[in-house]
Formats: sequence, structure tokens, C-alpha cells
Amino acid sequence: MIYYATHISWERISYVERQELIKELTIFKEEEGNHAIFSHLYIEIAETEDKITEAEEESIESVETNRKLIICYYSFGKALSESLTYYKRFTRNHEAQILVTDEVWQQISKHASNNAFPKVTDKKLRIRMEIARKIYSLFRGIGEDKIQYVKSFSVISKLNWDDIDIILLNVLKARSVFVKLQKKIFCFLLKNLPGGLF
Repeated sequence: MIYYATHISWERISYVERQELIKELTIFKEEEGNHAIFSHLYIEIAETEDKITEAEEESIESVETNRKLIICYYSFGKALSESLTYYKRFTRNHEAQILVTDEVWQQISKHASNNAFPKVTDKKLRIRMEIARKIYSLFRGIGEDKIQYVKSFSVISKLNWDDIDIILLNVLKARSVFVKLQKKIFCFLLKNLPGGLF
């Protein structure tokens, strides 16, 4: 049996009812398990940056701390990217970006009342998010394992998007040349070894 609406109400719902409906309709965020722990990643970045500052003040070699900071930013960038990908399934790119930024703010705001949590300003958060996106983009393209070869975080943090494109292009070209060289060596060995390889 099919029922049809016989009456359309032009009565508006209240603000509280609308907020409750929004809450009910956005529950999928929790069910999908999309929540990256941005506040945890943010704390790691802040604590590691403090260690670098201390190490530089004491003139201690801080290469390992720099690498750890790059890994922290890479993880933060990866979480941002995954969250953006998630939201893009439901909305356009710009709106998805707004939702990611809001999600980060929401998570960090929950922990900001804690005295142990580092002070968060809008500008500082946006700068850290941008650095995280750049670091993730760079090392996603050339390989996360390349982090172990970087000695200075300050150089990496100053890269702009053009720098990243140039670095990616050059590393990928070098990798391509290396692979071609390996193939030539292998072919040479196959042709010139008596009896072949096997």
C-alpha cells in the first residue's frame, strides 16, 4: 500500500529542531571512522618544534629532531589529505576544504582548554596546516623514505608550491634515469655473460 502526502505544512521548524536534524544527518562522520586525531598530531608538532628550539639554543646537533618534526608534519598532512578526500565524496573541493579546517579547529578547540596544550592561534594553525600539506605532497611524490636524508626542517618548511613541483620533477627524472640505467646494465649482462645468467 502506498501513502501520499495529503497536506503540506508551510510552518517553519525551530532553530533547535533544525540543529538537531543537522546533528542527526551528520552522524555518518562518526560511523565512517573519518576522525583523524588532529589535536594529537598538533601537540606532537608543537612539542617537537620546542625541542628544536632548545637544541638550537644549546648548539646541539638536531638532525634527528628535524627528521622527527618532518615526520610529524607529514603525518598531519596525510591526515588532512585523507579528511579532504573523505569530504570531497559529499561536496565540492572548496567546501570540503572548509569542512577539513573546521574539523581541525573543532578537535583542537576541545583540547585547548587544557593548560598542557600549546597555545593555538588561527594564523599559527593555518601556517602549520600549509606546511603539513606541502611536506605531505613532496614526500608522497618522492617517497616517505626520503625523509631520512633531510637534515634541516627549516629548509623544507620554507618551500613554496613551485619549489615542490621543481623538486618532484627533478627527483622523478633522476629516478627514471636510474631505472633506465639499471635496465641497460641488465640487458648488457644478459648479452655478454657466457651461458646467460642461469
